[in-house]
Amino acid sequence: EKYGFTCVSTLPNPPLHSLASSTAELNLSTSSYLTVGYFDLDPGVIGERRFKLAATDRRHYELQGFDLVEVQNLHAAPEFVSPLRAEFKKDASALVVSWDPVRDSDTLDSLIGYEINLSPASGSDNSLWQPLVPEPRADFSDPQSSSYRYARIVNPGDEYLITLRARDEFGRSAETSTIWSYATTTVVLEQGQWSGEWSGGFGSVDTHVNPYFSPDSASFQKLSSADGLTFDKFTVKVRQSGNGGMAPTDLRLSIYADATGSPDFINPLGESVVRNMDPVAEQQDITFSFSTPVSLPIEGGWAVLDVAGYSSPQGYWYNSWQNAIASGDPYAGGGAGFGGGRGNNGDCSLCSFGGYSSGSDWYMKLGLAQL
Repeated sequence: EKYGFTCVSTLPNPPLHSLASSTAELNLSTSSYLTVGYFDLDPGVIGERRFKLAATDRRHYELQGFDLVEVQNLHAAPEFVSPLRAEFKKDASALVVSWDPVRDSDTLDSLIGYEINLSPASGSDNSLWQPLVPEPRADFSDPQSSSYRYARIVNPGDEYLITLRARDEFGRSAETSTIWSYATTTVVLEQGQWSGEWSGGFGSVDTHVNPYFSPDSASFQKLSSADGLTFDKFTVKVRQSGNGGMAPTDLRLSIYADATGSPDFINPLGESVVRNMDPVAEQQDITFSFSTPVSLPIEGGWAVLDVAGYSSPQGYWYNSWQNAIASGDPYAGGGAGFGGGRGNNGDCSLCSFGGYSSGSDWYMKLGLAQL
């Protein structure tokens, strides 16, 4: 789209303005030089697009021997003032990278652009650079409120070389990097078969019958203690299956002992919540971390996956979640099922096990992290 505009100079002796479609029309010689003016829309003019001179760079850029790199080097480069920080947030199952704004003497903070690269720890992969525009999300509480933040869901075995690049308006840049590894985790149970099947939806309620508090739908998995299971990491694959997307979700995984064929809902063995999970249409592995290791009793136990809450009540009828399952009974020690979970209630007194899904089991990985 083309716009015509009027240049209004605020200088007492306005310079001559020449408009041309190419430098050939300007009859420039080797003794010519350029200066730079910065124009902005005039907020005092209504009904037309009028620009006025906002600032000038009084340096003379000689056309003879013009070198873009030399011009860039006339300007200060960004400078990182503190190390890059990488921290694992258990309640988000996420790696949170944070940093302080760079220092740049001739560029406004708002004009600094950032890019991040999370490569395998073995070496940097230039194809993995991604821009952070306009700035990283800040979903996680941090006492350093002036810091920038970037978050990514991570799981046991992940290890990254993290490189952050800052670039100013003149093209000068600076980089800083660090290496981060997920805590070493010993796998104690893995059911890795999956061919694209999903559990029934959970996390939505019939709002015509019950408001936001109700025995919510949930996904169940029977676990065997034949191998003496003790774990503090539990990885599943999930996706958002409703028609929403407006309500970040708190997903909860609860572990119960077995009580003659159904979970002992009154006495949970452990509970972990991944908070502010954004609805995603594509599948995503997430790992629930327990504050203390969970040991199953001799009679075995149950894992129950449900929604602990949404950031907005609308989430209850706009969103639904599913977790990956595999048919053919790949895990002989148990089975996947369905029923009513705790949902947004204060306890699980209304929870119930509805039955098994025919010959299916969760896609899941249980592990014990080394301290």
